[in-house]
Amino acid sequence: GNLSFGVDEDTMWSFFNECSSSLKSMQIPTDWDMGRSRGFGYVKFEDIEGAKKACEVVTRQEIEGHAIRLDYLQPWDMSGSGGGGFD
Repeated sequence: GNLSFGVDEDTMWSFFNECSSSLKSMQIPTDWDMGRSRGFGYVKFEDIEGAKKACEVVTRQEIEGHAIRLDYLQPWDMSGSGGGGFD
């Protein structure tokens, strides 16, 4: 999170390739009305070790003047069980 609205995927690929060799894919969602990024993205690694290494390296790093923040995303439960409701 905390990406500059002008950051593109090429910039992110270069940045994360320096952090971890197990980069698999990435996506930066676009606000189509504004024609720019929404200020966050998703980065996928081949394995958890690569993700951990990237988190360690990226701490306190900046891209285009913005301090980058990484969070782990939990896999979706595709079984249809579980919910998201309130008790």
